[in-house]
Amino acid sequence: MEKVIGIISYLPDDESISAKRKEKLERLVAKCNELFNLPIIIIAQNWKDYKPDLVNCKVFSHINRLGIVGARRELRRTFLCSGYDYLIMLDDDCNIVGSKSAADSYLREIEKHPSGAGLFKGPQLKLFAISKDIMSQVDFRDVNPEDGEGFEDTLFVSDICGKFANSVYKFPRNTDLGETSVGANDPLSTWFNGQDLNDMLRRTEELK
Repeated sequence: MEKVIGIISYLPDDESISAKRKEKLERLVAKCNELFNLPIIIIAQNWKDYKPDLVNCKVFSHINRLGIVGARRELRRTFLCSGYDYLIMLDDDCNIVGSKSAADSYLREIEKHPSGAGLFKGPQLKLFAISKDIMSQVDFRDVNPEDGEGFEDTLFVSDICGKFANSVYKFPRNTDLGETSVGANDPLSTWFNGQDLNDMLRRTEELK
């Protein structure tokens, strides 16, 4: 079973924030190479002249900003057109911590579910793993978190759980592998601009 890591990335025009986001991305890629040693697809938005030496990566650049849902849909399309069987999803601000043995255990769990979808961090797409079979049947809804319309990742996972309940699994809890990004409260967030998170949660629940 051929696995690939998929990362969506956006670099803002502000040079100081962009530089810090680049550092986070490069740390993430290095950690993924260290732990998983898998190919990596990056959907790169607004990278302009940034051409990092990222080992084992295929970078698909987009000059214009796609937005969160647009980037996720582009990653989905790229994955479905690839020769890979399973996609492990991350964002460029993710922070992966853990040991090689724990990462190996994570990959072995995927092998047990060749046509499944694995939840790692609840409804978030951070180390969320999905087979090509399921991904081909579920797309991301047209819900924009940047406009406070709801959480697209939660709805995506909810749709998968609803349609493929028997194929969804949870990775065993392992304190030696984790994802520790702070999400909306991250000062380097490229989408959070003071949206009412409680209202977004309410809208998300209404859309399920």
